[in-house]
Amino acid sequence: MDVGGRRDNRASKGGIQKACQEHGAPYLHYRPATSFLLVFIRLIPLPNPLSERCQEISPYATPSTQNPLINQNLVSFAANRTKPAMLRLGFCSLLPSPPLHADALRRRRLEPVLPSPEPRRCAGGRRGRRSGLGTVGRNPMRAVLSVERDGRGEERKEDYDAIVIGSGIGGLVAATQLAVKGARVLVLEKYLIPGGSSGYYERDGFTFDVGSSVMFGFSDKGNLNLITQALAAVGCKMQVIPDPTTVHFHLPAYYLPQNAGDIARKFIKDPQLLSFIDAECFIVSTVNSLHTPMINASMVLCDRHFGGINYPVGGVGGIAKALANGLVERGSKILYKAYVTRIIIEHGRAVGVRLSDGREFFAKTVISNATRWDTFGKLVKVEDLPEEEKNFQRIYVKAPSFLSIHMGVKDTVVPRNTDCHHFILEDDWANLEKPYGSIFVSIPTVLDSSLASERHHILHIFTTSCIEDWKGLSRKDYEEKKELVANKIISRLENKLFPGLKSSIVLKEVGTPKTHRRFLARDNGTYGPIPRGIPKGLLGMPFNTTAIAGLYCVGDSCFPGQGVIAVAFSGIMCSHRVAADIGLEKRSPVLDAALLRLLGWLRKMA
Repeated sequence: MDVGGRRDNRASKGGIQKACQEHGAPYLHYRPATSFLLVFIRLIPLPNPLSERCQEISPYATPSTQNPLINQNLVSFAANRTKPAMLRLGFCSLLPSPPLHADALRRRRLEPVLPSPEPRRCAGGRRGRRSGLGTVGRNPMRAVLSVERDGRGEERKEDYDAIVIGSGIGGLVAATQLAVKGARVLVLEKYLIPGGSSGYYERDGFTFDVGSSVMFGFSDKGNLNLITQALAAVGCKMQVIPDPTTVHFHLPAYYLPQNAGDIARKFIKDPQLLSFIDAECFIVSTVNSLHTPMINASMVLCDRHFGGINYPVGGVGGIAKALANGLVERGSKILYKAYVTRIIIEHGRAVGVRLSDGREFFAKTVISNATRWDTFGKLVKVEDLPEEEKNFQRIYVKAPSFLSIHMGVKDTVVPRNTDCHHFILEDDWANLEKPYGSIFVSIPTVLDSSLASERHHILHIFTTSCIEDWKGLSRKDYEEKKELVANKIISRLENKLFPGLKSSIVLKEVGTPKTHRRFLARDNGTYGPIPRGIPKGLLGMPFNTTAIAGLYCVGDSCFPGQGVIAVAFSGIMCSHRVAADIGLEKRSPVLDAALLRLLGWLRKMA
């Protein structure tokens, strides 16, 4: 291995590199003057049939002399020495220390040899953390590499293992799961309280859920009780009010990669029943059954009867508050009124974020709980936009937004024994997916009267709406249109379900797609992506990783899609991915490389 100092760097960099590559020799080139490191390593293939197929590897896979990596090609790893190189001890031990010039030695903040600090207690009471090198305490090499320098040569320190943009359910689940594993996490939320689309707000004695009041995932049994699992991880159990309706299933298990509509049409011929299944899928995914993957359809068609639909006492916002409290109790942080305007990318890697007030935070990884369009259309510079994300925007379109009406009404207008959740479709099934064609209504106060003042009820009303209907309006015209559309919807409910509804209203607030865009930071108010055509399978949907190193996504723009239980699933998956990449979980480099290869192929096929 050749090591070039400053003088050799100017004279023979190209010649040495070319000669090494021609002869298949490893090459290390070090430039202390500009703090830039290039490593060219020839990797020996494993005696494993997978090795020939795995042509791409995770940049964080753990090499060792006994277990060499799998790629037969030359792999270039470029990293600015002014940010953490994320190299583990096992890998660093294979490289000779380059000669440091006096100026480089003067700039070093930490001593070459550091005492290993006391290991942190992880989940389950075990000491230490799992990495590819075994159970260890905090890695001294990682501590050395955690110091950065900015463009002025000043030191810049990474304070966190992960920064999470947004405190929706997906982001909070990812953050808490990482915190339980021992990671230092910072959550940045632009609003005053956590929750995002599953948050809450209070007006004149009423506590309103921002989004849906239909909650799955609270069962103590089954595989889809992800909210229960996420809360249990931080030592919390919420009191819930169950839906009493239950159907018991006794069916064999099958892997069904198709969408729900194709499966239904194989066995069901009644058009009315098929339309009903379309409506059921529309409730959870805002698209019909032909565009709803089976895993999402199973949530709405089956999970309600396997633990049921439950409503948390105190409102849906209690879920996010419990997760946020659990995060803080485990030593991580959440900042409110912290509006992220830029993801900082250096040399192809996400290293931190910048806020609207100019503050910057740095971490080993950045997790965006924003939509894919907000993440790569607003937070990432155009020149940093990877081709994979351009392909995503060609395949998927934005799901529609909603017109929302939150009302406080006199309790006399709601008949006794009224059910909590209602879905209203008038006249024709063809109106299902049209704007304002179908109406969702929830009355959470029939389950939890504490949400409203005495002798009052709350009505949550949602109907699909597109932001194009609200563009180009003056402030006056905008307010008049909101009132007009809301009154039409209220009249429909008054005629169908609640006679005298208009006269019973004591409080009314109307939100449009522009409202959802403003307060929830959702591009066009969208609630996730839907495929332009019939989906070829759920696995073609983006997972948590992105084409930018160190940047991950979580929420309804990722597998498995929209819905509270779906984004919780996304958060759990993201936490495992990030934990493995930063050394908090053990993994197999071979299997990891094969998985990354498979996911890349699936995305191209989507």
